[in-house]
Amino acid sequence: MLISLQGWRMEGCLEQERFALLQLKHFFNNPNRLQDWKSGIRGVVPKCFFAFSLPRIGDTLLNGNLIAGCVENEGFERLSHLDNLVDLDLSYNMFNDSRILPGLSKHSSLKHLSLAYNQFGELNHFNVSGLSNLEKLSLSGNMFNNNNILSYVSTLSSLTELNLIDIGLKGTVDLQELDSLSCLEALHMGGIEIKKIVISKGETSLGNLTRLYLSTMNISDGRSLLQTLGLFPSLMAVEIRYNNFRGAVTTYELNNVTNVKEFRIYDSTLHISFLQSIGAFMSLESLRMDDCEVSGVLTDQELRSFKNLKTFWMYGIVFHNNFFQVIAAMTSVQTITILSSNISETLLDQG
Repeated sequence: MLISLQGWRMEGCLEQERFALLQLKHFFNNPNRLQDWKSGIRGVVPKCFFAFSLPRIGDTLLNGNLIAGCVENEGFERLSHLDNLVDLDLSYNMFNDSRILPGLSKHSSLKHLSLAYNQFGELNHFNVSGLSNLEKLSLSGNMFNNNNILSYVSTLSSLTELNLIDIGLKGTVDLQELDSLSCLEALHMGGIEIKKIVISKGETSLGNLTRLYLSTMNISDGRSLLQTLGLFPSLMAVEIRYNNFRGAVTTYELNNVTNVKEFRIYDSTLHISFLQSIGAFMSLESLRMDDCEVSGVLTDQELRSFKNLKTFWMYGIVFHNNFFQVIAAMTSVQTITILSSNISETLLDQG
């Protein structure tokens, strides 16, 4: 049997199953998500209910339906029949306790799990030892009680991608606690109360980490952050969003950042010396800046070349400095794109 509920269409639906789903419509709390059941059942909840009668199904999406509190124990004992469940998305459902977690722990076949943007405060009832095949996990948008969540997820040694954006991390975050995740390739991390990211022992076992996404933090010490990035031996792509790097970066001891090829900065403020320090990334080929404000002035002696840079993209940038001197130092650049940026003052000053 083929069941497809992608987009607005549904094919292969048995009439009796459709009738049963219509009886369940009133249980769900998000009318915008499930608003067109009569003319062709819309949304993602039906896919999961079909799954209860299809034990070989591997993809179950329940995101964005606010289904917390619909039935006793959220009905997740029914998932125990899905022996081959691989991908489960439970994001945006307002779960606020641990009743669903023991049931999820039984699915050793799971490879992708999203619990994003619910209301979890702890994972004490989530026995992750049974999820030996889990590769991708998103906990973003939950407010956990402390930074101990890092040591908890570190037991998931099979993870290749982990999303920890906006989960209540505070102060100094020590990524050393994730060292056991030797297979990790991509890490998403962020939170307005994060002041600093460190690796306390000065070296890490995250040797396969190639992509790092940092969002909505309050890190003012750009020098410290760049030095931390230099400790990841395989890091190739860095993306930073919504951060305020205050003050100048006065060190260029960043030559160990040898593999970063792509660096993106969005919606941030920074001193121009922070940008120049990125020039020490020996393999950097692409630099993109969107909606950033750049302050500070550099002398000719402080300019450093971007030896291998090929693409430089700027959109919505406000310059308060001699920025075109920096561009002039990019001797290998092949493509420069400047869009919707405030450069009038610098053009007058620099010719």
